[in-house]
Amino acid sequence: MTADSCQNAQGRSIVFLILLGVMFSVLCFSSSASADEYTFDISETEKKPYHIGGYAELRPILFGLDKDASLYKLKFYNRDEGSTLEEYNATLQLEGSLEKGIARLFVRTNTDYKNSYLGVDQKTIIYEGFCH
Repeated sequence: MTADSCQNAQGRSIVFLILLGVMFSVLCFSSSASADEYTFDISETEKKPYHIGGYAELRPILFGLDKDASLYKLKFYNRDEGSTLEEYNATLQLEGSLEKGIARLFVRTNTDYKNSYLGVDQKTIIYEGFCH
């Protein structure tokens, strides 16, 4: 690379950063200027006697295998698994509660699921549960 091409590349990078900064500033100021204030009356809301929540997570994995590696020969000595392995992991955590008068029931569970070359494994655990 010549000195002129390096200076041109640096000049273009500086111009790009300046334009990016200007666009960011315009977006910040335009969104804050047009934002309306949100208000609500807390007395209009009513508490529900139940609650259901949780989350789900899925993690697919693709392994690339080197058939000539010593570890491949050690782990898969009696079978040919190919050059790739798929694995699927999932987590589901659910929680729920129910209130009636002064009584309350609450439970939180966690379920882990794994599907790999070793087979399918699923385990459910109750993390929390109480009634009072």
